[in-house]
Amino acid sequence: MNKATAIKTFVRYNSSLQPKFRSFVKQQNEKDFLSKNEVQYSDLPSSCSRFERKKKDLGAYFIRRTNFGYLPVYKKYKRGAVMTEIAKISGDSLLLKQDIIHNIPSIKQKDIVIRPDSNKIIIRGFYVDELNELLSKYF
Repeated sequence: MNKATAIKTFVRYNSSLQPKFRSFVKQQNEKDFLSKNEVQYSDLPSSCSRFERKKKDLGAYFIRRTNFGYLPVYKKYKRGAVMTEIAKISGDSLLLKQDIIHNIPSIKQKDIVIRPDSNKIIIRGFYVDELNELLSKYF
């Protein structure tokens, strides 16, 4: 071990030689925050109008396109049944589920399953064309 390495090691492990850092945290007064009675529901980020927002305003959820520019809506087969999968969802997937049920009446509430661990929505049945048509307007 050379002399420079020995000095660095000594300084690293000797806390009295290290500079003392102070945290400059500004203390917040109670007046800096609004009370819950002063906040309106329309001011919250998840209260944007569903499926009618501009592309710049991402709202409560967003579906990222694939590297080739397609929507991540896929047809899957599981135990002989056809499933439709929506992948790459970020944000509130429960709100997306409600919007899909509202805009495509042939999809029932019991046919949709949310997979939060993989950010996917699984729908029983073949709805790839309807979902691509609906989601391509907004994402």
